[in-house]
Amino acid sequence: MGVIGFNNLDSVNYMIPKLTTVSVPTACLGEEAVRLISEILETPDYPVRKVLFPTELMIRDSLRDKT
Repeated sequence: MGVIGFNNLDSVNYMIPKLTTVSVPTACLGEEAVRLISEILETPDYPVRKVLFPTELMIRDSLRDKT
């Protein structure tokens, strides 16, 4: 069994075992959110759309194969 976290917080490096996590570009996510909110406020019929961001799986000790 393994445990995976989300957002690659600095505190994962101090956990034992070190936590495997998914790293997301939080600054880009925030910038896009502000941009979209602004567009939605200016355009009431703004279409719903999907926005994708790159992620990276940071494999650490909590997910290592122990065999």
